[in-house]
Amino acid sequence: MPRSLLTQPILLLAALLLVACSSEKPPAPTAGAPSAGGGVAAPKPEAPAPSAGEQTAPAGKAVDPATAATVKGVVNFNGTPPDRATIAMAADASCAAMHKSPVLTDALLVEGGRVANVFVYVKEGAEGLGSAAPVEPAVLDQKGCVYVPRVVGLVVGQKLRVLNSDPTTHNVNAQPKKSSPINQGQPSGSPEIEKSFKNPELNIRVKCDIHPWMGAVVHVLKHPYFAITSSKGEFTLPALPPGTYVLEAVHETLGAQVVSVSVGPKETKSVEFTFQPK
Repeated sequence: MPRSLLTQPILLLAALLLVACSSEKPPAPTAGAPSAGGGVAAPKPEAPAPSAGEQTAPAGKAVDPATAATVKGVVNFNGTPPDRATIAMAADASCAAMHKSPVLTDALLVEGGRVANVFVYVKEGAEGLGSAAPVEPAVLDQKGCVYVPRVVGLVVGQKLRVLNSDPTTHNVNAQPKKSSPINQGQPSGSPEIEKSFKNPELNIRVKCDIHPWMGAVVHVLKHPYFAITSSKGEFTLPALPPGTYVLEAVHETLGAQVVSVSVGPKETKSVEFTFQPK
């Protein structure tokens, strides 16, 4: 048989196999497999996980305004408060020039047996009642070479906005244990400083390294159920769901005290804290 006749069936079979192979679709690249353009195909992106130890303020369950309760109260001081010392501002003439009379220390303010600047919050019972961080920042100003206000409360993630209303340079120094610190100079007329805290923490001290008498205290919670006593030692915690709560009153020099209170639907209860001299 001629050789040409033997090779024809072989060539025909090879052509059929080539057509069959070319009709199959190549498999799609998988994560970690080589991609068509070279390199490695990126895996499908995933939402980043929170950093270790980082907490966020939960959305929390809604509070029914038709049944919301209120807790009011006062913080008492039992005894004679210590005399307030005069702050020596002569080291910075611009600070001294802003005051016509001596400036007194404000770490402990007692008027009529009531304590101002006490941070009162729901210590127990607010689980699941968290809220998203407020859009509006809390403001801490430097005015007359003192911090105003003395005590600030924040929700986790809420911004703290620090202003310098003075004609002199300040240094904002806060060293929380559970969030990143801040230590930044703020000359007169410079932009505000903004800081947020990623974890709840009480008694974060704020100072000015240039003016050592300046001080403030920041408290950060996962929920918004807190208040700071007025100059008359009064506070109000509104919009609480009916239930039983443990409240804690925290003062930077007097320490902390707790009380328990139960409120029914639309009920208003009054409580009192009483601190002793230290």
